[in-house]
Amino acid sequence: MSGLSRKSGVIMYYLAQYYVSPCSNCIIQVLDGIGVEYFVSSGYRDGTGGFVTFYIDERDVRMDRIQMEFPVDITNSNREYDCHGEAENRVVRTTYFPQYTEEERRQGKWLEIRCITAKLDPANYEDVYRETCVFDRSHIGTDMGHHKIQANPLEIRRMFKWGNSHFFSGSITTGGLFCDDRAVSIMECAGLKGLQYGPVLKWKTNVPVSNVHQILPSNTIPDGAFIPIRDVKPYTCEICGMQMLRISGKKPLYGIRDELLNCDIDFCRTLPLFLDCSAERYSGGRTHYIISQRAYRVLKENKMCRGVEFTPLTLLP
Repeated sequence: MSGLSRKSGVIMYYLAQYYVSPCSNCIIQVLDGIGVEYFVSSGYRDGTGGFVTFYIDERDVRMDRIQMEFPVDITNSNREYDCHGEAENRVVRTTYFPQYTEEERRQGKWLEIRCITAKLDPANYEDVYRETCVFDRSHIGTDMGHHKIQANPLEIRRMFKWGNSHFFSGSITTGGLFCDDRAVSIMECAGLKGLQYGPVLKWKTNVPVSNVHQILPSNTIPDGAFIPIRDVKPYTCEICGMQMLRISGKKPLYGIRDELLNCDIDFCRTLPLFLDCSAERYSGGRTHYIISQRAYRVLKENKMCRGVEFTPLTLLP
């Protein structure tokens, strides 16, 4: 497997993230039959369609079956499915994330942190996010803007179990980074800098959910700090001038200008500048989260990395 890393030029393998919409009983049956763990949005449970997302190692023996059942980046019309004999339109998208060795992660000065375990599917999604630098309206009448920002706290219908994990993300459409009380306590005791927290609320009550905190880093990295390396193309917002990056291939990789980061800060966030390859007309730029090597070691040494992926970022001049 070819790829790029900071020194060796080798990436061990990739983890594929699949997004399938709309969700259906047929899709659930296929995934259950294959034996893949997945996350289903509330839209499927309340009968409005929703989506399903899952991760799979590209080396997994089940990958051939996955690729056969879920052809990527196309809308499949009038395809017959054995489980129901039905035909349906389906959108399938993938992103591949490089997997690094522990030695490589410990050599990285800065790492992107990302959860592969999604638990928070907001009941108030339409009120949580808004798009800025609006340039048009979608076919369903919503704003289309180049940047997606959070305007209000997430509200959830039901509580979930943390299990052995201490970090979760929202769904693929929600994003964000969330942690439990233990993670807050350990990170604060370690003196990690740049951390702030926001609440997650019980739906329609405005009451904070216990033992769930949204991480909202106080430090924002400037947009000019990120440089495309592979399968990523630069894009400049024609309204505000923000320098953005758009995924243009299956295995994106970008680097960072170290001199534009504050070395005294341990948790940072980017501006909403990362565009998915499927982003319609460059809409909905997302925020990513970056941590220091010190923060990574605190999480690692306290065994808080279950369900969390860390990508060491290539330092560029």
